[in-house]
Amino acid sequence: MISTRILGAIVLGHVVCLGACSSNSSGGGASTTGGSSTTGGDPATCGKEAEHCCTSSSTLCGGGLTCSDEFCLTCGPPPASLNGCTNVATAGTATGAAFPGTMPDDAHKANDDDICTSWNYGNYGDANASWQVDLGSAQTLQSMTLWPKMTPADGDVALKIQYKAADADPFVDYPSSSGLTLTMHDYHPWQTTFDPPISARIFRITIVNTPSFAALREVALYTGCTP
Repeated sequence: MISTRILGAIVLGHVVCLGACSSNSSGGGASTTGGSSTTGGDPATCGKEAEHCCTSSSTLCGGGLTCSDEFCLTCGPPPASLNGCTNVATAGTATGAAFPGTMPDDAHKANDDDICTSWNYGNYGDANASWQVDLGSAQTLQSMTLWPKMTPADGDVALKIQYKAADADPFVDYPSSSGLTLTMHDYHPWQTTFDPPISARIFRITIVNTPSFAALREVALYTGCTP
């Protein structure tokens, strides 16, 4: 059984658009807030959580928020879909592919517990655009939060998610060998619960197809959750 959701948005059952710029947050919050909604995709509002940064104002984002490329976000750990969880991905060793001819990006930026940094493949998604983390030993995973980095900020992306409990084991596809096609957003994460939980040491995400560059803000893998 697969349970998925996107915070503050509707999962349309089709695609994710991962994209563009990698790396670090920019700008900063201040004392005032901007627009009147938190739709993210509405360019007429700005300054609040998941809204565009207010480029026409000296204050890009409201208090406690950071202008991360285009959107006002709360930098730091991504949210978990269950309570009491421990994100074991942060202690893992991350590696990421690089498109031929491009400088490899820092794969740790996708498991550093900060949604305002990101790893970038260096090109559009393809069968080689993979990011993975070695957790060191098999962990019982109950849920995942995956936050893409996307430019444009909304779109459809095809993902192949795989895991294995030991280095010598073959990869297991999640949820199936056909992969996932989802609608995703730069300003909201995608979350899924593993029901039943899965045992994984190595966890891999391949961004197979995107309308923009393949990139990830953060991948969090959770254990020890309570209902």
